[in-house]
Parts: sequence; C-alpha cells; structure tokens
Amino acid sequence: MFFFDMVFVELLLGFFGANGTSRIIPMKEEIIIDLTKKEVDVSYGGLDIGFLGKFPFTAGEVLTVFPLLGIQYRSILLFKNKTGNYKDYDPLVFSALWFKFGGGMDYSINDSIFLRGQVMYGVRLPNKIEKYLVSGSDKIGISFYDIPALLNIDTRRGHGLSVKFAVGFRL
Repeated sequence: MFFFDMVFVELLLGFFGANGTSRIIPMKEEIIIDLTKKEVDVSYGGLDIGFLGKFPFTAGEVLTVFPLLGIQYRSILLFKNKTGNYKDYDPLVFSALWFKFGGGMDYSINDSIFLRGQVMYGVRLPNKIEKYLVSGSDKIGISFYDIPALLNIDTRRGHGLSVKFAVGFRL
C-alpha cells in the first residue's frame, strides 16, 4: 500500500490478493446455490483507492496524533474459481464502497522519516451481487437473510476493523 500524505488529507493506493471459500456462486443473471458442495475455493485480487481527511494535533516534539474520516473504493479485478466445477464470472460484482473513521499517530525519527500507525473502522455498502441476491430472493419467495441458514453458513457482514503500520518519508 502506498500513501501520499498532506497536512489534512491522505491519499491511498493499495494492491491486495487473497484466497478463500464461497458457497454461493453467481453466474451472469442467475444464481447457483450448490447444496451438495460444501465449499468452492476461490482466489481474488484487486485495487484499493481512497482518501482520508485528518486533523493533526502535535502531542510533543516527535509525536503527532490525528482523527481520520474517509472513503475507499475496493475494486475486485481478479476472481478465480480454483475448484473448476463452475465458470468464472465478472469480478467487479464484488467491488464496493467503504466509509471509514478512526485515528492515527506519527512518530518522527528525524526530519525526513516517520513511523505511522492507524486504526480505522469501516462500513461497506452492498456490492452488486448482494443487491442481486436481495432482489432475486423476492422472486423465489424466500428472504435474503434466510439464504445463509439454508446453506448452513455464517453471514458475512460488510464492516470491519483495519490496522496499518507504515514508514513514511517527507520531502
């Protein structure tokens, strides 16, 4: 992850990749719910772009603290079904907008180099596949919130905590 720091604004650019499992497999305009297969292995990757507003307070000669408030867009660019039982599909259906708030701290090592720590909590808006599941569940006569129980899985909530540590360089 890269960050471009200005006094009151921080711009973020980050790349990520991960592996995981999925039980609901969207394919174009239909949803396949496979009750016989417990998990589908997937890998995914993408790009985070965002900005954070901050208001720094000097807490000593080498320490600065600041509250943070911002927005971030997580764009899923690669989504690969590693199981091979289903076709791959458009990864952008998982992209979503996040609203974040929290705080951070800079510790200056010298005039040019500093250490940064941040703790933020984020809330994610629904992505395209979640919106589709909600609209599609109305058509088949069940509640979207019943789908996880039918599949015997835990629901995934669109929120979470992030902790970051970085080394910064001032020009």
